[in-house]
Amino acid sequence: MPHASSPNPKPQTPNPLPTRPLLLVLVASAVLVWLYGALDPVVFAESGVKYYGPMAEASPGLALEVAQPYVFRWLGPWLAGLLPLSVPAAFSVWAWVGSLALVVLMWAVCRADGRGDRAAALAAVLLAMNPYLFGFNVFNMYQLGDLIAQVGLGAGLLLLWRRQYLALGAVMAVTVLAREPAILMVPVAAVWSWEQRRLREDGLRLVLALVPLLILFAAPRLLMAEQEGPHLVQTFINASGKALEVGTWARLLVNAWVPVVALLLVWPREAMSWARGHLHLIVLIVLTLASAFFGGDQERLMQPAIWVIYPLVALVLERHWSRQRLATGALVTAGLLAHLHHITARFPLPSRRLTAVLAAVALVLALAAALAVRLRQTPTPS
Repeated sequence: MPHASSPNPKPQTPNPLPTRPLLLVLVASAVLVWLYGALDPVVFAESGVKYYGPMAEASPGLALEVAQPYVFRWLGPWLAGLLPLSVPAAFSVWAWVGSLALVVLMWAVCRADGRGDRAAALAAVLLAMNPYLFGFNVFNMYQLGDLIAQVGLGAGLLLLWRRQYLALGAVMAVTVLAREPAILMVPVAAVWSWEQRRLREDGLRLVLALVPLLILFAAPRLLMAEQEGPHLVQTFINASGKALEVGTWARLLVNAWVPVVALLLVWPREAMSWARGHLHLIVLIVLTLASAFFGGDQERLMQPAIWVIYPLVALVLERHWSRQRLATGALVTAGLLAHLHHITARFPLPSRRLTAVLAAVALVLALAAALAVRLRQTPTPS
């Protein structure tokens, strides 16, 4: 069922069988997942590996002695530890499964927002080409919590739009055991309920459904407040200084979204019109941007906002690119150029500089294609 506040939603007929575009999405995404590399846990031993590895080895028990905030993110390592494989292999299996589930969910969310098969499929493939918001979780398979959070938020949106509040609460309660962004669903759901004028009718049911999420987020942090490691306030103090750097904003708002940001720049009115009907998703992207200052990384921390940007991209693609084969080819080429990376790729580029150059080329190519489409559609004055 399409989202009620979508601009010009298209009725969707339930189809129990995978569509051809969705099958193509799965094949293309599987290839792209393979093209991402996998970190060496020895080389990256001082990253999250040193926390999540021992947590996986302790499964099916819990390694409660691990420093915060890692100790609160136990679900991913726990799932990895359940598999009868080596720890790196177990994380990799879940990274593959989760990544393919993510592109299917993106397709489903775009479809639920009123988009057709093809636009939804192309948006999902463009997501799979993103080395920061998709590829990083394949490369650093130990960050399984990030991937679970992405999947949980996408599934949560679908359940919210369908008013399946009990299932929504269950999914988000599980998701918060993997990563903190699950808590963003609380304000998102509240604003959606207000947008749909359902606060009086559904407000109490929605609140009760989300109580477990709030408890599972707050209780461990209160009960283990003295645990070794930085708490949320200290994390913010440590990382918030990056807000004063111009490069931070360029990375969060532009580099994280190459090449699809070009479409939003060329069709700003389309984006604004869509945003007015999706205020709950605007809340999601604003809160995601704010939460990026609770961590030292840049682009990767914008992951929850994929549920805002790529459905919007699907809208632009459907309305303006449906018969633009050459321009679509240019956009896919730009995505492939942006996909290449000096860290996350299976065949890494030789330098960070070359990654930046190719990202710039990808952005220019996508902008040129978008402008060509826009100019072709502009009526000629008589």
